[in-house]
Amino acid sequence: MNQIKPQPGPQTLFATLDVDIIIYGGEAGGGKSYGLLLEPCRHIYNGQANAVIFRRTTPQITQAGGVWDTSFDIYPKIGGKPNLFNHTWKWPSGFYIKMDHLQYDSDAIAHDGSQIPVILFDELRSFTEFQFFYLLTRNRSASPNIRSYVRATTNPDPDGWLRGFLDWWIGEDGHAIKERCGVVRYFVRMEDLIHWADTPDELVMKFLKKGYDIEDIKPKSLTFIHATLDDNPALKANDPNYKANILAQHRVERDRLLGNWDARGQAGDYFQKGYFEIIEKHKLPSARRQIRFWDRAATEKKPDNDPDSTCSFKMSKDENGIHYLEDFTDLLFYRPGKVKRTIKSYASQDGLKCTVGLSHEPASAGEFELEEYIKYLSEYNVFAMKETKNKETRAAPVSSQAEHGMIKMVRGPWNEAALLYLGYFPTGRYKDPVDSLSCAYNFLTTARILDKLKPEKQDDNRHTPTVTKTTDNLW
Repeated sequence: MNQIKPQPGPQTLFATLDVDIIIYGGEAGGGKSYGLLLEPCRHIYNGQANAVIFRRTTPQITQAGGVWDTSFDIYPKIGGKPNLFNHTWKWPSGFYIKMDHLQYDSDAIAHDGSQIPVILFDELRSFTEFQFFYLLTRNRSASPNIRSYVRATTNPDPDGWLRGFLDWWIGEDGHAIKERCGVVRYFVRMEDLIHWADTPDELVMKFLKKGYDIEDIKPKSLTFIHATLDDNPALKANDPNYKANILAQHRVERDRLLGNWDARGQAGDYFQKGYFEIIEKHKLPSARRQIRFWDRAATEKKPDNDPDSTCSFKMSKDENGIHYLEDFTDLLFYRPGKVKRTIKSYASQDGLKCTVGLSHEPASAGEFELEEYIKYLSEYNVFAMKETKNKETRAAPVSSQAEHGMIKMVRGPWNEAALLYLGYFPTGRYKDPVDSLSCAYNFLTTARILDKLKPEKQDDNRHTPTVTKTTDNLW
């Protein structure tokens, strides 16, 4: 049986510290997910143990390069047998590792009654504070042969609950304090607040003085370990261009990927007027793929409300990879019926060669609404995308392309309004235009989707409509 072991440095520290909770995070490419997959391997001979690796959604588990995909590099070498149906690895001893999702808070509650001695969160920043703390109540062992504990990986998020939770380990410049990485602290959650101390006795004495029973005071030990790309020589050897890919990102996303917990976007950080070369319409190449993507709302604007808007960008891409912004509908505040009629009207103007893109709510009501739209737009190619991740993360790729001069704008009366909304992102009130732009760009740059929608040679009079619904995470 092959020997599997962590790389020297933070990955080894992550594997060897005896702490209730370890959060392993920092730069992209630091070997965090691999270290997380290695962690439960120590229990493969203990049939009374089990482990669950959580990701926020099932597609994040199964995506290329995700935890399920990467686990095939490790677990078969040490005797694990996969169950492809429920994403579980099992060993002859009876020990198993299951990969599961927690998309909604109710999914955490569904584990009520479970005993999970080893809980592992991949990308903890994507989980809610409720999910994390509720799962701590399930972190228990029925066997004296295994101590219950939690391990998690994460990348920085300046606005999530995790930033405040790890504040002691993060400096004023937003980067991890090197001297504090791996230093253990203790906390209790009492009176709806998290209380910290350097020793468990400090917390016990504090709450005994307040009249609490000692049985109700159970401090947890926790530490944070910072990881950098330099700590992962295996990745640097296998992919020498990895850091260059990070440096090519938009500034805010680049800073986060390089470990800055306080990197935030301000107006003008993502899109500036000078990024877009204005061209005349006759300079558009004839061979290009087109989409008009609608970020939809269905609330009419009234004096007493401030709803989200419906808007769209029409975008295209030529064979050289240059993108073109061809049109923008200003913010529309219509009722559902008028929104639907407006979308069809624009589809008629754009022609059959232009795909109609629609934002797609994952709930059952959203599924029903989408089916109604598909019927209503039956003569057109329709592409529906489930929006995942936050708006800034979705905008980072298209922002980077704009900054490098890869997106041109066709001259039109809509230019000023479009540049105004893009320039105010992410601090402006209306972020719907950027969502529309991000989704249009993602459609045009996702080869897997383009293959599905590639039309056969035919004229507009013999058009066969295509409907594509995304069912996984494309971000």
